[in-house]
Amino acid sequence: MTVLILAGSLALTGMPVDQIVQILSWAGLIAVALITAAGTRPLRGLTRAVRALLDPSSQR
Repeated sequence: MTVLILAGSLALTGMPVDQIVQILSWAGLIAVALITAAGTRPLRGLTRAVRALLDPSSQR
């Protein structure tokens, strides 16, 4: 529900669709990283998530 409200709000401001999708994708990745980090070893999981997000080979 929150994703739909955010997407609708951004669309009403005139933001291009590709930027909206990119913002929502990053938000989803961050959410998955945080949920993963909350597992058995939070600091280790968080470190891996941050490294994966900041890895230059994953950016296009």
